[in-house]
Amino acid sequence: MQFLSSNSGVVNPSSLQVDGSGNLTFTAAATGTATITAVDLATGQTSSVVVNIADANAVNSFTLAAPSTMVVAGQATTIPYSATNAFGQAITQSSFGPSYQGDITWQTSNSTVLPVRSELE
Repeated sequence: MQFLSSNSGVVNPSSLQVDGSGNLTFTAAATGTATITAVDLATGQTSSVVVNIADANAVNSFTLAAPSTMVVAGQATTIPYSATNAFGQAITQSSFGPSYQGDITWQTSNSTVLPVRSELE
């Protein structure tokens, strides 16, 4: 049996392995789409499956919560937020630090009352 990948940048063919239970396993190299094809070298029969690899830290939903205390003019206030990925798993707030590659824009309806800092903490 031979296993092929249509996109070695996403699924490297050398990572395609059959485990002890007979399942085909691989380690995704990057996000994207690849077609994995199994070829029976004796008969020429083939079977293929398309796999879509998502970024585990790509934000699928993002929710802001109300501050836990009364907001007082002149004092810094923290607004809690939560995010989940495409798999419904929580993304930690540290994922939104300086190395985050996504686009997040913070906006306010009244910057005189509520100025927004652009950096994430």
